[in-house]
Amino acid sequence: MRISVQGIGPLGCFGAGAGDLEALLAGDRVVHPEIARVERDGNIHEQPWFKATTSRLEEFIPRKKLRRIDRFSTMALLGASLAISDAGVSPDDLENTGIIIATGYGASGTTFSFLDSFLNKGDRLSVPTHFSNSVHNAAAAHISVLLGIKGPCLTVSQFDLSVPSAFFTAVNWLREERVATVLVGGVDEFNPVVGYATAGLNAGCSSPSAIAGEGGCFFLLSREDAGPGTGYASLAKVDMVDPGKTPVPDNSHPVILGSQGYGAGKGHGFNHSSLSYDSLYGHFPAAAAIDVGAACLSIKNKALFMPPQETGVDSNMIPGVPETILCLKPGNNNLWGAVTLESNTPDQETP
Repeated sequence: MRISVQGIGPLGCFGAGAGDLEALLAGDRVVHPEIARVERDGNIHEQPWFKATTSRLEEFIPRKKLRRIDRFSTMALLGASLAISDAGVSPDDLENTGIIIATGYGASGTTFSFLDSFLNKGDRLSVPTHFSNSVHNAAAAHISVLLGIKGPCLTVSQFDLSVPSAFFTAVNWLREERVATVLVGGVDEFNPVVGYATAGLNAGCSSPSAIAGEGGCFFLLSREDAGPGTGYASLAKVDMVDPGKTPVPDNSHPVILGSQGYGAGKGHGFNHSSLSYDSLYGHFPAAAAIDVGAACLSIKNKALFMPPQETGVDSNMIPGVPETILCLKPGNNNLWGAVTLESNTPDQETP
């Protein structure tokens, strides 16, 4: 059974929507990071980060319905709405649809804000909306309620492997025919705690290259026999692999590697031949979802995007018409996430 990516909903510093992501990858749009001042070990660090824009959400949901929703859920709602719109369907047609959100950090900004109010004011005066939005499945619940989607909801947190794990579950739901379609996506937000941690990682590097970010990408998946159209690509395989057994990139099987900015691919044959785009939109666990979005656009356009020069990629390794793209996400020393996409409209030889 083939599973089709019917629509994508990327969001980040580049804007919101497939067109904005494509403009960033093609080099038509340049985004500069903002600067956050982070206190660590008694010192103030100027921490660059890429801020996501969420203003387009009001195109889909009235502002008055968003008053009690935090930033994390706002980004999730926008990504989900964009993916549905991109697929050319209405939320009214998605009653039998599952929702899966992947996140490495979760609603950490809201969670820490709630803890601050609890510690400073006590349990009777702590902020109730912070508490309700800190619940792990709150973003998925907001999507379900505001978009009228009544299928099963799930939030997956496996840090860097959250996105591959969410896709793995989405594939199983479709194969089991538990739902007709699945709205799956990854999202993470930047907050002072993330800035504090990133400042610590960069402090240990002689030439730090990791720039934090926020945002993500959502996807509307369906079985091809039930979907409204061909979509972007087919989700061929989702797996967790031993990093020592991953395929070496070549002209026929390009690899998009979520580098996390710390040379995670070195020693595995990926340092000069893989594609890496996350320096354009920031390093965070759910950036793996934007990598998958980039792969969908590449397959649909029948051409790969040239990654930033600082990634050191060999231009000779860029094939002209990719039929299959492997998106790899380093998780730890024992496990990497692998999402394989392939063209669902392969070129046919003329007889």
